[in-house]
Amino acid sequence: MLTQPPCHSRSFADQFCIVMTQGPEAGSRVHGNTEIVFTIKPIEVEVPSVVGHSKREAGRLLRQVGLYEFLDTNTPSAPDLGSWIVGRQDPKAGTIIIAGQPVRLTLEMLRVIVLDVAQMQVSDIPYGTTVTLTVGTRVPDLVGQSVQSTYEMLKNSGLEFQIDGTQANGEPITSQNPIAGEIVPLGTKLMLATRPFDVRFEITGNGSSALVTWITPGTFSISQDTQAALPWTQIFPGSFSKYERGNFSAQMNNGTSITCNLYINGKLVDTNTSTGRYAIVSCG
Repeated sequence: MLTQPPCHSRSFADQFCIVMTQGPEAGSRVHGNTEIVFTIKPIEVEVPSVVGHSKREAGRLLRQVGLYEFLDTNTPSAPDLGSWIVGRQDPKAGTIIIAGQPVRLTLEMLRVIVLDVAQMQVSDIPYGTTVTLTVGTRVPDLVGQSVQSTYEMLKNSGLEFQIDGTQANGEPITSQNPIAGEIVPLGTKLMLATRPFDVRFEITGNGSSALVTWITPGTFSISQDTQAALPWTQIFPGSFSKYERGNFSAQMNNGTSITCNLYINGKLVDTNTSTGRYAIVSCG
């Protein structure tokens, strides 16, 4: 048997070599024990294109034509290299080479889609990148909630909070920072605000004036206007408890009906009406 390298290897020849000539020729009559001489040579194949395929698929395509893959020495060690994409190959696609030869593959680092679990936005990062996760919580929507409801919603949330403004009479939260839906680290302090607290005294009647006496909220100061034009109003901004909201009274100078109204943050909390000449009324 005459061979051409690399067909001298029996295992290689069995898979990748073909018989080119033989002697004696087929059909010849020969004596027993006559030596038959074969000339064999390796099969030549065309290298397929595997760039853009996964390593797993590239190996399958190469084996179909009698070739096998050989990874570039710079390929990092990583799990499931079969999913990585072939970026380059050597020899190039279309090259004619002897079957049974390796084709060197250079793999591109696998790019994976990673979810930002905080904001749920998708980004591309190279395989093997270390992702650091910070444990946090989503800020609830507190605007419109009463102060008491806010305490209940946040007591087991891992968040701290500070309220600027009144915390009395069920005043609702009007603003918050950070805003609802934002992901923040545990222990973050939320800055909350309610509407500025104010107390309003009001006197109305069917006369033109009245004698009005009042105590300013949060103080013991007494003031008086003997000819207060009606309607009469005094507004006292500030933070006052229900025990510090003050009081006021009025006596009609003329007319036959007089009314007092006490408002806290725009809400009517007390009202009284008196009738008759020189009628007196009090709220507080």
